[in-house]
Amino acid sequence: PPFDEASAALVRAAVDEGSVETVGQDGDTVLYRVAVDEQLRRRLAALPIGVLAWFELEAIVSVPGSDGAIEELIVGVDQVTGIVGRIRIETTDGSVTDIRNSIPGEPVVIEPPTDPVVLP
Repeated sequence: PPFDEASAALVRAAVDEGSVETVGQDGDTVLYRVAVDEQLRRRLAALPIGVLAWFELEAIVSVPGSDGAIEELIVGVDQVTGIVGRIRIETTDGSVTDIRNSIPGEPVVIEPPTDPVVLP
């Protein structure tokens, strides 16, 4: 599905009957912490895999407490467009994924890696 449809489906699934709190703002983007519980996992698991894949959330249905299960989910919604512009995921194995999607009409900034890239 197109990105805007996937964004809308994700936000509806995350906040519908869920616990959401505002945790900050980054420019025009409001950051929300979504309670990660069994209800959220069920709602997200019901979404088409293509929607989850836009945000690398296929692992959201992992068993709570297992390595790789979602521990914290932060969703950033652009106040102007209503589009999900940021997803931050912390997992029980300590990994953090911070996905920032460009908002239509906004400039895209590409930063080179700070560490040297080593190819096999």
